[in-house]
Amino acid sequence: RKIVKVVCDDGRDVYKLEERNQQSVKLRRILWAIFFDFIPCAALTYFNLCLILQIRQAKKLRDRMTPKHSII
Repeated sequence: RKIVKVVCDDGRDVYKLEERNQQSVKLRRILWAIFFDFIPCAALTYFNLCLILQIRQAKKLRDRMTPKHSII
């Protein structure tokens, strides 16, 4: 809904709620879903995968740097 200003015959301003076009409501909901639901979820998944891969790589590197007969 949106607020519309209507001027009466006696000069008073009256505000009323007017329903929006259903096409614009659908478009806004689709854009909201894409920009505020799908993109953040995809970015979170991507960065989590990158983090997991870096942790695995660091573990392999640490294992290679530590002598096999080390107690630590």
